[in-house]
Amino acid sequence: MQYFTGETLHPVHSFKLRCGMNLITSCCVAMLVHTVVHASAPALQIALSGTVTDGNDPVENAIISLVNNPLFIDTTDADGAFSISNSTGGIDVTRRNSRRDCTVRLSGNRMKIPIAMTNEKVSLYNAGGRCIRRYAPEKDRPGSGIMDLSGLSSGVYLVTFSAGRLSLVRKLMVTATEMYLTGTDAVPSTGIRQRGWSQAAVDQLKITGAGFNDTLVDISSYRMDDLLIVLTPIDSTATETSLGRKYANYFPVGAAIDGDSYRDAHAAIWKEHFNAAVCENEMKWESLQPTEGNFQFDQANAMVNAAVTNGMLVRGHVLVWYNQTPDWVYQGSKEQVLQRIRTHVTRVMQEFKGRVYAWDVVNEAVIGYDAAGQDVGEDLGPLVRWGYRNSRWQQVAGEDHIFEAFRAARAADPDAKLFYNDYWNYLDGKREFIISFVKRLQEQNLIDGVGLQCHLNISTAQEKMTNQTVYQTVENLEKEIQEYAALGLDVHITELDISIYTRDYASSDQSRWYTGYDLNEEYQDKMAARYREFFEMFRRNADKLQNVTFWGIADDNTWLSELSSGRPDHPLLFDKHLQPKKAFDAVMDF
Repeated sequence: MQYFTGETLHPVHSFKLRCGMNLITSCCVAMLVHTVVHASAPALQIALSGTVTDGNDPVENAIISLVNNPLFIDTTDADGAFSISNSTGGIDVTRRNSRRDCTVRLSGNRMKIPIAMTNEKVSLYNAGGRCIRRYAPEKDRPGSGIMDLSGLSSGVYLVTFSAGRLSLVRKLMVTATEMYLTGTDAVPSTGIRQRGWSQAAVDQLKITGAGFNDTLVDISSYRMDDLLIVLTPIDSTATETSLGRKYANYFPVGAAIDGDSYRDAHAAIWKEHFNAAVCENEMKWESLQPTEGNFQFDQANAMVNAAVTNGMLVRGHVLVWYNQTPDWVYQGSKEQVLQRIRTHVTRVMQEFKGRVYAWDVVNEAVIGYDAAGQDVGEDLGPLVRWGYRNSRWQQVAGEDHIFEAFRAARAADPDAKLFYNDYWNYLDGKREFIISFVKRLQEQNLIDGVGLQCHLNISTAQEKMTNQTVYQTVENLEKEIQEYAALGLDVHITELDISIYTRDYASSDQSRWYTGYDLNEEYQDKMAARYREFFEMFRRNADKLQNVTFWGIADDNTWLSELSSGRPDHPLLFDKHLQPKKAFDAVMDF
């Protein structure tokens, strides 16, 4: 693990790094490994400030964040000023084992090291991994040694405290005015050169501003004042090739990411073409709270932080849904279940407060029923009425589960936009039932918008004329957008993709499958035409749409190819080679 623990050296202060290990000869290797794996990271100490300009004038609302530590972020004010800080004074981080306290103190250019830690093997490496000094610490007092670090030029070094076959590695930053240590790791003591520690700075600031090229600035210290950052305006005469930038004057364009796609080969597409994000599964109940009280935020935090660092808006999906929710949630009385909703919603939203600007609070709570009270599914022939889904939420708590979720959400983060999210948004009857309870939520100031999923097909059903996709037209979806907007609600397209199949047959009918790895020209043209007509409508209604998000990045990683039937699909703008399709060109051609 990597972390920073240090402070600017003033005459009355000294750097203190305490670690709970004792490298006594008989157990030095075991203790070293235990500390590296189990020691808690001290709090990061940051104090960075400065201004952002275009070379002449200040840049307002530019986003500044640390690349290695994206939790630390600020937005410039009208004067272009920013300040990123969590420093409240000196650092006093202590870890003790049962035998003794081991402390490394850096004071001026002298490092004090307990002899027990060094085993008389302390080495200094340059950033390229070449050993430039070896130390046999001079005795300062019983049990303590001194390393004289004077004469080091500014730059990054590695200090290793060896113990047997392993070494504790600290990164030593040296500037004209200060020294401090960062990081900790266990590595083979003979493998420094091979690790490639060629880092020019302790971190980087990423600066993103509308109308400006994204900028990275190396910083040599986490405590720097009066930084001056100059942004380069985007050349407005150049042909725009980024999807997100092309639509900058219409609405943010997002993509769903999973635990791999935000950092694997898809990441380059995601960062270049999208300016909004949503986690596909990693923020659902079973992922965040698999057992009661056991909240697991690491994966979701990493994904959200990556999005924020790249200047993206983040939607939260989803707080209350009938699917992907553990069985334990529904056990007990109605009040117990409602209290679990309150606890979950509050804890999750507070965790991501300030980073997630909009939440799908409740998802897919409405279905169609036949005369016998059965879910009609996709076949609307026997449809009699629309109503709440007979989910376990509904069975235990009725519609109160919806209202309590929104109440808890509003209280947890009053600044977040709260949404109800659902599919088949081109059906009038379903919309009217949703509006019936959305209006009541509005009266209590509990909802801000509706999410329209928009899992579309390459054409409406052509044979099975009772299928719901018969109504899947541009005109019907446009009506849906306008009706919700007329209520004063925000409208987001939340889960957009276009399957290459119609709904005239089941996904298990392999005789209808398209089995080629790449789409042929016929399918490419049909998909391009379909995307074009919907995006023309989205642009017409840009004053009513605040977000359009694709449910995925590229065709090699889509939920539509993960159905139980195993049917492959090609629903997105980028193909399985991560290259833009004709559909991408159609969306960009305006």
